[in-house]
Amino acid sequence: MGTKMSEELLQRQQNIDWLRKKQFDEVSQQFRTTWDMYLKFYTVFLTFNISALGLTIQYMAGADRLPIVVAFLLQNINSLVTAVRIGHFSRHMAARLNCICSDFLRLEGSGNDSRDLRFLTDSAIPGELGYWGGIANAMGHGLLIACWVSVLFLPKFAK
Repeated sequence: MGTKMSEELLQRQQNIDWLRKKQFDEVSQQFRTTWDMYLKFYTVFLTFNISALGLTIQYMAGADRLPIVVAFLLQNINSLVTAVRIGHFSRHMAARLNCICSDFLRLEGSGNDSRDLRFLTDSAIPGELGYWGGIANAMGHGLLIACWVSVLFLPKFAK
């Protein structure tokens, strides 16, 4: 009976270890995938936004600009909120990974010198960089919102 119980405990511990490793991998992958998709979106959106801004100023009269300005204002407001959320997501994922790392070390490091393992508790995810990157992108969207509002008051440049 004691052998069966120890086998069950061993199997349970193996399952928990597998789950921790899987969670570590998934959190890292989720962070990388989210930022990859966001940067692709941001690059295309920024290019399209600046091009549309220039074309609107150059070829459209003031009264005809309103629908385009409203559309781009709404898109930039949505993108501003997304940028802030991406920043907070980055911090959250780094904190989550820190917890997973600490949990690993608490279990694995019980017989080791904790000073040697302390550096491993830091997340491999650049959470603060992601946070400030998201905030910087949000500020960029704020500037684009100001540019689109100013488009309503600028004269048409093309003849």
